[in-house]
Amino acid sequence: MSDSEIAELKGVALRKELASVWDGDDPAEAAYVERLLSPSVAANRPLHVLQELTELTARELGWPSAEGGLGLDPVHCNEIYRSVTRFHDVLGACERIFRTPIYTGYTRFSGRCVWLWTNLLPLALYPALGPFGTIPASAVVALFLYGLEDIGTRIEQPFDSLPLWQYCDGIEAGCKQLMAQHALLREAPPRGGD
Repeated sequence: MSDSEIAELKGVALRKELASVWDGDDPAEAAYVERLLSPSVAANRPLHVLQELTELTARELGWPSAEGGLGLDPVHCNEIYRSVTRFHDVLGACERIFRTPIYTGYTRFSGRCVWLWTNLLPLALYPALGPFGTIPASAVVALFLYGLEDIGTRIEQPFDSLPLWQYCDGIEAGCKQLMAQHALLREAPPRGGD
């Protein structure tokens, strides 16, 4: 399978996933999805999402309500900008982790060393444990060592094994809570009985 076919399949899968989140009938949301799926963005979609959040904050949230915006207080807009900046910093750190190559020879060599060690271990244990103790002891030690090797292999590509959707669901719940609190605070009467 070529890189272009893989990129096309990723686009189809992402479009399907975004259809469950975004309303395709709303022109603004449909335009956002199309911008996100465009080939010029495919290289770094998370960076594009952060740019969209910044633009949305400037264009919609911070714009005065008299002029069609939501009229969010400048202090709150600044906090949103600060949060987007933190997201950007975290994105950069994750990109560095993801793009740092692990030398494949290291993985192969460590696997071969574990294999050799676990195969020679019964020869060392036999004089001390005898024929009945050598097999279970060797099996338990091999189980732990191969488990550690497996963990090391998984750590090489952390984003393949992390539950990223759970993190996204947590962020979404936090954002919804902030928006609900903002709406409630806007409706609350000011202090001092006015």
